Amino acid sequence: MEGIIEVYAYIESFITSYIEFVAFYILLCGFLEYPLAKRKIFLKIAVIPAIVNCFLCFFQLSTAIQMVISNLAMLVCLEYLARISFVRIFIIYVLGYMWIMLTEVVQLPIWNLTPAGIFHGIAPIGGMIIVLLLAWFAYRYIPLRKVYEAVSRWNILMLLVIINSLLVLFMVVMYARLKTEHFISNYLIIVGIMLILIIANVGEVYHYFKQKEQQKCVQVYEEYLPIIEGLIEQVRIRQHDYHNKLQSIHALAYVYEDFESLKGALLETTEHDMLPDFEMNLLKLNMHLVSGFLFSKIRQADKEGKELHLDIEQYVIRTACTEYEVIEYLGILIDNAIEATNEGETIFAKIGSQDDKLVFEIKNPGPHLTSEFCKNIFKKGYSTKKDGEGCHGIGLYKLNRMVKEYDGKLILENVEVDQKEYISFELRI
Repeated sequence: MEGIIEVYAYIESFITSYIEFVAFYILLCGFLEYPLAKRKIFLKIAVIPAIVNCFLCFFQLSTAIQMVISNLAMLVCLEYLARISFVRIFIIYVLGYMWIMLTEVVQLPIWNLTPAGIFHGIAPIGGMIIVLLLAWFAYRYIPLRKVYEAVSRWNILMLLVIINSLLVLFMVVMYARLKTEHFISNYLIIVGIMLILIIANVGEVYHYFKQKEQQKCVQVYEEYLPIIEGLIEQVRIRQHDYHNKLQSIHALAYVYEDFESLKGALLETTEHDMLPDFEMNLLKLNMHLVSGFLFSKIRQADKEGKELHLDIEQYVIRTACTEYEVIEYLGILIDNAIEATNEGETIFAKIGSQDDKLVFEIKNPGPHLTSEFCKNIFKKGYSTKKDGEGCHGIGLYKLNRMVKEYDGKLILENVEVDQKEYISFELRI
C-alpha cells in the first residue's frame, strides 16, 4: 500500500510540475506577445522540470530547497524557449510566478473541503488545471505586454509594486504549506490583507500609466502648438493680402474701360489666388494638433526634395484614440513612406473619417508585394532598411499591435498611380 502511495506521489508531482511549466510558458507568450503555438517544442521541454521535481521528491529534500531547485529548472527551460537575456526572462518569471501564486491562494479554501485536504488527493492536480486555465485567460484578455514593458523600463514605482506583492504572496504560500490548519482558520484575514495590497498596488499602477499618458499629451502640445500658431499667423497675413487684393480688383474697374481688357486684367490678377489655400484647409480639421503635425511632415518631405500630397476628405475626424495617439500612428506610416521615397517622387495621402473611425491612406512608390514580405512586414525586427538607417522593424510592428487594441484595421496592398506601382497602407482606427 505504501508503495502505491509513493508511486502516486511521484505521478502527482510530475503532472503538477508539467502543468505549471505550461502555465508559465503561456504567460511568457503573453508578456512577449508570442503566438502560443510558435514553438510547440515547449510541450516536450516541460518534461524536464517535471522530472527534476520527481527527483527532488525521491530524495525528500526540505520544502525550501525543493522550491529553489524546481524554480531554477523552470527558469532555465523558459530561457531556452524564449532565447532572450536572463534579466528579461527573470522579470517575466517573477511576474508569472506572482500570477500563479495568486491563483493558487484563491483556490485553497475550495480544495480544503475535499476529504484529502489542500495538498493531497485530487487537490494539487485539480488546482493546477485551474491555474492553467487562468493563465490562458490572462494570455487572451489581460494586457500582459504593457505590464512587462512598464517593469522592464526599471521604473522604481513598478519595481516596488512587484517586490512587495511577490514577498506577500510568497509568504502566504509558504505559510499555507507549513501551517495549513492555521492558514485556513485565518484565511479571511489573510485574503483581506491581500486585497488591500492588491487594490493599493493597482491604484499606483493606474496612476503611473495615467501620468505617462498626460506626459505624452503635454509633449505633443509643446511640439505642435507652435506650428499651429504659425499657421494661424500665416492665415492672418493672407487675410491682409486678400484685403489689399480686393482693393486692387476694385480699382481695375476704373482703369479698364472695355470688357475684354477688364476680363484679362481680372484673370491675371486672381489666377494665383484661386489656387487651393492648403494652410486654411488644414486648420479646418477638428484635431488641431494633427493639423500641425501633418503640416510639419509636408514641410519635412519638401526639404528632402519629395512631395507629400494630402487630400482632406472630411474635416471632422471621429476616433476612439487620443490626438497624441493619432499623431504617433500617422507618424509611423508617414515617416516610413518618406524614407522609402526617392528624391523628386510624390507621396499621396488622404485623411477622413468613416463609421466613427479615423481613415488614413498613404501611398508611396514601391516594389511589388510578395507573400513573404506581407507575412513578415508586421513582425518585430523585420526591416528592409540597410544597416545604419535608423530603427529596424519596430514601427509597423508597434503600429499593428496598437491597431489591434482598438479593434482597427491596417491594410497593405499594391496600387497603380499614373502607370507606376505604389505601396498603399490604409489605417482604420
